Amino acid sequence: MEQVDVKQKAKEIAHALQEKTYGPRVSIERLIRHIGLDFVEATLKETHDIQANGGMLVKDGSRQRSIGGVFMYIAKSKLDPEDRNRIFPNSHQRKKKKTRNNQTSQQAIVNPLKDTTSQANITEPDDTQELKAVAETFKETTTSVESEELKKLKTAATTLRQRLRIMEATGQKGIKMTQKLLANTERKIALLQQTSSA
Repeated sequence: MEQVDVKQKAKEIAHALQEKTYGPRVSIERLIRHIGLDFVEATLKETHDIQANGGMLVKDGSRQRSIGGVFMYIAKSKLDPEDRNRIFPNSHQRKKKKTRNNQTSQQAIVNPLKDTTSQANITEPDDTQELKAVAETFKETTTSVESEELKKLKTAATTLRQRLRIMEATGQKGIKMTQKLLANTERKIALLQQTSSA
């Protein structure tokens, strides 16, 4: 495929994934060049299937992945480590940098507060009733959020099981990935059920 075709195809796919920034388009170009257009198109189809069946949550389960995020997640999970590093060369560096930045900003927030507290000789009131009320409100809110999340995860697991049965029956590709998604979802359900019963 000519370089112009690769760039144009990557631009079209990025548009379909609602990716407007340069970085994702470059990653898609690399995928087409190094892995092949068939791989990219199959991953795009799988992405649309997942989106049509309720989408995919981010790792911590706090929100839905964007369509572009689903595509990149699937693409990365299907690549061996060598290809993944070639296509997405900076992804592991970004993770380290984010962690380092978060630690630094947390220290910057905590340390000044510590200093001002010790300088002003401020002591915290021993109002246990107020603390208990706050803790109870927090617990109720957390339980409500957890039950909402549990409902979403159970719906997603049901959808994944149905999709897996269809894929197995028709011999479609992506069975292993769907099995992994289902296992992840079931793991999250078990964790939420453990925390809500504790």
